Amino acid sequence: MKNKFIIFVISLNFFTLGVKAESNVSYTLGYASQYISSGVDYNKSRPAPYASIDYSLNEMFYAGVWTSGYSGGDGANQEVDYYFGVTPSFGDFSFDLSHITFIYPGNTGHGVSSGEFGLTVSYAPSERPYSTDVSFKQGDQGNKDETKEISFNYSFEHFDSSFTYGDVQNYNEFKSVSLSKNISSYDITLSYIDNEMDAAEDVASRDHVTIDISRTF
Repeated sequence: MKNKFIIFVISLNFFTLGVKAESNVSYTLGYASQYISSGVDYNKSRPAPYASIDYSLNEMFYAGVWTSGYSGGDGANQEVDYYFGVTPSFGDFSFDLSHITFIYPGNTGHGVSSGEFGLTVSYAPSERPYSTDVSFKQGDQGNKDETKEISFNYSFEHFDSSFTYGDVQNYNEFKSVSLSKNISSYDITLSYIDNEMDAAEDVASRDHVTIDISRTF
């Protein structure tokens, strides 16, 4: 992880030579009724408060850390994620090339940490209420499985909506529908997730209805 951050910092210095740097630091606190990621419940149907710190530079580069409750077994009760990336844009298209490292303090088994490269391509026509995101993620350590997602987003007059389909290689397939709205600086999202595990997995296939409330400072 340390080496990846060093490479990222060197990249920042290279790309911002001769450019006035505009940086921003934000903090987010949130509460999720369940911790669902790629369709799978990672906190045994229990609520999961979470927090993050994010740094951005010139609306192009970013880095941050995120943490939440976690109950994946092997003694771990917390997840800490470190991430960084670049977000270039060209016309109506934008790109997010990133890396994230997952750490599980207290984990006594294998997989104490793992990593993942990600690429998201977004199409958001100007002055249109809709956008589309296509994401591809690849594990970089013990787990080399691929995750593919496609989302269609539409902004109505009073709320935003999103439909997502995803597939994790050799693990599960999921679909979700979300409605979100900002009320008094709080972001509120209500989601329905349909998750289907592969036959060989011991995690049960099930549906989830979740609510997520967060505020960014």
